[in-house]
This record gives sequence, C-alpha cells and structure tokens, in this order.
Amino acid sequence: KQWYQRRVAITAGETAGQSTRDKDIQLSLLSPVTLYIFYCTVFHVQDKKTFRNIWDLHKRVPFIHVFGPVILPLTSFLKRHLPFCCKFVDKKMDAAVVTNRQSYLQTTVQNLNKDTVNFTAQVAAWCADLTEGFTMEGTVQTGLEKICRLLTNGILLAKNISSLVAMIMNMHSTLSKPITKNSVMCCITLLQQLKIIECVFSEKEEIFAMSVSHVIQQLTLKVLNSMENLKRKLTQDKKYSYSSLDIIAAMNLIQNCMNGCCSVPRNVICQIALEIAQQGKTMSNDDQLMFSNILQKIQIVTNFQEKVRQACDTSFIYWHRSICPVYFSYVFTNPTHATNLQYFVASLSACRTLLLAMRHMNKDTDKLKVFKKEKSTDCDSALIPLL
Repeated sequence: KQWYQRRVAITAGETAGQSTRDKDIQLSLLSPVTLYIFYCTVFHVQDKKTFRNIWDLHKRVPFIHVFGPVILPLTSFLKRHLPFCCKFVDKKMDAAVVTNRQSYLQTTVQNLNKDTVNFTAQVAAWCADLTEGFTMEGTVQTGLEKICRLLTNGILLAKNISSLVAMIMNMHSTLSKPITKNSVMCCITLLQQLKIIECVFSEKEEIFAMSVSHVIQQLTLKVLNSMENLKRKLTQDKKYSYSSLDIIAAMNLIQNCMNGCCSVPRNVICQIALEIAQQGKTMSNDDQLMFSNILQKIQIVTNFQEKVRQACDTSFIYWHRSICPVYFSYVFTNPTHATNLQYFVASLSACRTLLLAMRHMNKDTDKLKVFKKEKSTDCDSALIPLL
C-alpha cells in the first residue's frame, strides 16, 4: 500500500514537471490520479500528505483536455470521487483553485498574440527546413537524423498548436467567459497553421515513407548498443543481487523487441521494460532521458501517418463553430487575408469524420447537410451585406 502511494506521488510530480501544453502529457496525469482514487476507495485510505500533493497539481495543470469540448478540472475530479478526503482542503486552498483558474486563463489570453507570432514563425521555419532536408547533403547518417528531426518536430509542433487552441476555446466555454475578437482571430490563425503543416506532410508523404525504415533502423541501433553496454557493466558488478536478474531480463526484453519489426505493441512493451530497467540506479539521468526520447521518436516514426492525422485534427472546432461568422465578416472586409480562407475551410471539413461517427440522427447525410447549410448561411450573412 505504501509503495502505491509513493509511486503515485512520484509519477504525478514528474509528469507535472514537464511541459503542460501537450495534450498527451495532460492525459498522462489521469493515470496516477485515477490509480490514487482507486486505491483510496478500495482500501479506505485517507492520506493527507499524498492527497494535498496531488491537489497542488492544479497550480500547473488547472484543466486536462480529454476530448473535443470536454476539459476536466483536476480538483473537481478529486472532490467528486473522494468526498471523504475533502476535509483535508481548507477554505484558503479551495479559493486558490478558483483564483488560479482565472489567472491561468488571463495569462494564456495575454500571451496569445505572442504565441501566435512564434508558432507562425516556427511553422514557416519548419517548412523551409523540410524543403532543404531532402537534399541529403553529407553522410547518410546525417541525412537520416535530419529527416527524423523534421518529422518529429513537425508533429510535436502541430500537437502544441492544437492543444493551445482547444484549451483556450474550452476554458472560455467552461468558465463562461466571453472570448474577444482578437483571441478568435489568433485561434483561427493557429488552425490555419495546423492545416499548412498537414498539407506539407501530405506533399512529402512519399519521401517520408521511403525513409521511415532506415530511420527506425538507426534509432533501434542506438538503443541496442547502449543496452548492451549497460548490461555488460551490470554483469561485471561484484555486488550481484537477485534484483539485478529482473533488470537484466528487462534489458533482454528491450533488445528482443528492438531486434524485430517495430510496432505499437512492441513500443509499449519496451516502455514497460524500461521502467523496470531503471530501478537500482542502473541508468543515469542522461541515459533515461536518451532512451525515453528515442522510444518517443520510434513511436512517432513507426506510425507517422496516423500521428500527423491526430496532431492536425481540427474537428473540435465543431463545438465552437459560433466563431465562424466572426471570421467570415473579418475576411470579407479585409480581402488581403482571403488567401488563407482555404485553410480555414479545410479545418471545417475535418468535422466530417466526427459527424459521420455520430449515431443520434437517422442518416449520415443529414448531419453533413445540416452542418453545410449552417456554414453556408454564416458565409452568406457576412457576404451579402457587402454586395
């Protein structure tokens, strides 16, 4: 029981120490928090210290973006499922939660203009590097490393942009705060950058597909060589113990998975085995970071087409489609910005997959017709008065 409490606190603390803009990192917080709630419910444990440590995570992550318009306040989640632990929260801590949410939204909105400019510059620089990245100047190893870097950087950049836009829109909706026109235009600009990234990936998809196998071989070779060196040091250690057998077995499992064809199940097994191999201070912090980064790259490169689709998915705009009239009015009164209209329409077309997955209407075509008619009406209402 004590091990579960300590492991939950450590995992939650390490996750909160990372960048909180990535949706995957936000969702990874749900695992230790849910485990803690399950543990306290089953064993009727009331640990004040651990509960407060998890409660304080709201200072870094006030909301967790789950799906579409759904964002989960961490403190509300704890209150709902652990009501008997609410006695550990005083009025001052409860009031600080509301204040932190308001300040987090305010700070995010204030930095939105700056973030939009920075992301736009990063997308332009990434597109320029991608154009030059396939010249394969220098050695083959250098060329493969550059392709891998461009592929992972593009997907991570798209994920950060998508997480920022979805979080801003959902926070305004959840907190019942009106969103300004400037914030709407910044969010739409970021949505356009997402579609630019997706278009560039689509143009270079064939070249990426030809290089994927070579990139994976290079990454797995790094893992195999490093694991062999660590295993050799461990077997030569005079203080050999039974715990070393588990660590060596985990390293052998990683090597066996890396020797075969990379897939999602193999990557998951490697990540689990890496947790066991890190016990007993076998690896330094640099080695742990290196293995984590390589496994992340392998996971992205192995299924990069699906990762690009998920990172550039803008179907969440369906729940915030009320911003469309604002954008149409702005574009039609400022024709210089009409060149990016195609990317906004592409972001709206991403809602098609979401609409086809719904089951609360009779026909799939009805959903698309209603959505298409609604957007056509918005467009006409903004355009006709100017004619």
